[in-house]
Amino acid sequence: MRVADPHAVQSATVNGIAQKFTKTNDEVCLKLQFAGRKYVRELDAWSQADGKRFDFSYHAAMPEGKLTSTFTLNAEVRQLLEKAKPKNFAKMDATIAGWQTPEGQKNSSDSYHNFIGERPARLWPVIPFLTRNGFDLTLNGDKVEALHWDDPSNSATVDLTDRVKYDAENTLTLSIGGMDSNRFMGPFLLYPEEAATDRVLPSPGPTDQPIRYTHTLLPAPQPRYRMGGGAKVIEAKVMENITLTDSAELQVKLDLPPEKIRRVVYFESGFG
Repeated sequence: MRVADPHAVQSATVNGIAQKFTKTNDEVCLKLQFAGRKYVRELDAWSQADGKRFDFSYHAAMPEGKLTSTFTLNAEVRQLLEKAKPKNFAKMDATIAGWQTPEGQKNSSDSYHNFIGERPARLWPVIPFLTRNGFDLTLNGDKVEALHWDDPSNSATVDLTDRVKYDAENTLTLSIGGMDSNRFMGPFLLYPEEAATDRVLPSPGPTDQPIRYTHTLLPAPQPRYRMGGGAKVIEAKVMENITLTDSAELQVKLDLPPEKIRRVVYFESGFG
């Protein structure tokens, strides 16, 4: 907090709880940690078969191997799932579950209902990759079958509601048959949000270090345009209206003779 005279501040409380703090020339700084049991969502701690930590998302290519993560699921997650049941749950849950099977997904008219968010009362791990990467999944030593792949996001998921242990340690293991560099992204558990709290601890305890993305996972592409270089566009225009189905002609006038033009590249952006 920025104040006129930090040295005049003698104490700090948050919601009635005294807090330790430090001072700078114009600020009073304190770290807050809310009370209550942790709700695990991000699965950021993974280890390799030799026990070494697997650091991602910027990682080297790896041969065939296993990645393992352990987590303890708050017992109250059961109640969160139960409260999230829609009123027509008994009628629709089995129907939507059928749509999410490989057989059900063959019917494209039902594709909208394949989203895992259509069943909010279920616990879903989401395992994303930069590009699709095959793997086998085990939970607490038992192989998990019927992974669902979402092609646009290159993510795999599966319903673990009735397989996971609540208020106890769980172990997820991914058996990967090889993976290129920078392909493994942050897996997480998807379930309803817990209620907000205003209870804080008098001093923060140890916390996990989350994965931070500091730059793109993709290699830098060739520049599309160099400032001050290349041809100068004198005029550019579209001769017809652009539609999703009909062709259109684009005319561009440059300050170069035809023999100096090596190639023409057209980039488009937007929705379509």
